[in-house]
Amino acid sequence: MTFILREENLTLFFEYLEGKYELFAPVSETQHEAHFEKVAAKYVAFNPRLSPQGPKKFIFPYKRELFLGPGKKDKALVGLHFSDIAGIAILDKVFKYPIIDQEYFDVREQFLIVGMDHFTAPKDGYDLYLQVIDDYFLVTVGSPLGLKLAGTPLLIKNSKITSEKNLFHFDDILSHKRLSEAVEKSYGSKIWDDLSQRCFGCGICSYVCPTCYCFDVQDSFDLKGNSTRTRCWDSCMLSAFTEIGGGFNFRPELKKRIYNWYYHKFVRMPKEYGKLGCVGCSRCIVYCPARINYLEVLEDVVLEMEGKRGKKPLRVK
Repeated sequence: MTFILREENLTLFFEYLEGKYELFAPVSETQHEAHFEKVAAKYVAFNPRLSPQGPKKFIFPYKRELFLGPGKKDKALVGLHFSDIAGIAILDKVFKYPIIDQEYFDVREQFLIVGMDHFTAPKDGYDLYLQVIDDYFLVTVGSPLGLKLAGTPLLIKNSKITSEKNLFHFDDILSHKRLSEAVEKSYGSKIWDDLSQRCFGCGICSYVCPTCYCFDVQDSFDLKGNSTRTRCWDSCMLSAFTEIGGGFNFRPELKKRIYNWYYHKFVRMPKEYGKLGCVGCSRCIVYCPARINYLEVLEDVVLEMEGKRGKKPLRVK
């Protein structure tokens, strides 16, 4: 179901939501970057700039005490890009199947999700989605809560206006039919040796990724007998991630950790969830201190499988 929101009513619409929720939206701090902050409705607008961590840090906090139970459903993440909503949809699926992770949903369900982008609405991951079209917004309902909120007279039920589909375009390599096969067969390839000479193994690619969800669980105690159990972000790129009691490490070599990162996103997740573990946001390219472009790596992996790569080294910009 879709509705029409006139451009001149955008602030009024977010003031309507502000009467029910605390609003968090991307706010530009530099010419190239935005950060999610609590904002007043009058400051909410479409912001094309990339935010380092996006909305993941809200629904899957980098550090959170466990067993707190559900919180108030009184916050709204608004102005989310298409790729960030796609990331939320993947996290929802990962934490629901095969066993539901109630700790994740205790936080996730506190937030109303409102997207805003030029692209046609995604299939899931949101309550309301505002597609930017000329002087109006095509509002798509994505949940029962979204339908309830669409009851405001500011939204006009769409019966006449149709828009040309503006589908989000993934890089061609991400749509390659044999991508998963190529990555799976590349174990032992010199590509990963070469890449390990450039990669710092810092884990930034995981921390900024909308779909990475590795975590650690830590227990802490004090002298008064109090204890807490905390879940915090981790990364499969870090050397200690696969270290177990006695000091044994399943992946002590950086090249194996790099391969595992690619294998999980482009082989395992498509097998388990029917989707790549990548939404094409390019954060891992933008924020990588070694300037590694994962798309170029995937191109080389596919070319090598097809016998077209030869012995050329990985590209360095």
